Amino acid sequence: MIDVRNLQRTFKLGPRILQALNGVSLSVAEGEFVSIMGPSGAGKSTLLHIMGALDRPSSGSVFFQGEDIFSLPEARLPAFRNRNIGFVFQFHYLLTEFTALENVLLANMIGGKTRREDEARAEQILGQVGLADRIHHKPGELSGGEQQRVAVARALVTSPRVVLADEPTGNLDTGTGQEVFELLRHFNRERNITFILVTHNESLSSQCDRIVRMIDGRILPS
Repeated sequence: MIDVRNLQRTFKLGPRILQALNGVSLSVAEGEFVSIMGPSGAGKSTLLHIMGALDRPSSGSVFFQGEDIFSLPEARLPAFRNRNIGFVFQFHYLLTEFTALENVLLANMIGGKTRREDEARAEQILGQVGLADRIHHKPGELSGGEQQRVAVARALVTSPRVVLADEPTGNLDTGTGQEVFELLRHFNRERNITFILVTHNESLSSQCDRIVRMIDGRILPS
């Protein structure tokens, strides 16, 4: 489904050039659940952001189902992301003035759909992540685990082909983190959604289909 070829990503920091990715190549099959591990600064998040078209590589290519996504005009990338990619981050980034339901609805509304079309879908997905009785609560009224479940529902409501999760359990205690991971795994298996998970958690990584290890902007040989 995703084929990353010889990615390079450099950042200019004053007089210094930082090589965040240095010749990264990676293929991920449809329905696979892949963990990416490595120390801070290894390039994990940079790789995830490029795979999700949130950032562009300095050179190299990312093919999604055979199409080079960075050959698309810049104006088409938001629609590509909204249609194909779901994102879950370490910080849930919920809008505090909106309810759980409204936060989930935003993803589809950005995609040009109406609230009436998608409210039932949003309620359904919130029920599936265990929040059927919390849909009208605002983030401040939810626990950390519940807030992350809302973030998972927001990522899934558009029926993405791929979900990119960057340390989604990093701010949660061990038990709650395992619950959120099992939720992701459930959707991976039930819907054949491809998941790519960046984590420092060896226990969670061991439950994935495959572990990809990175250091200094490179993928280590398996």
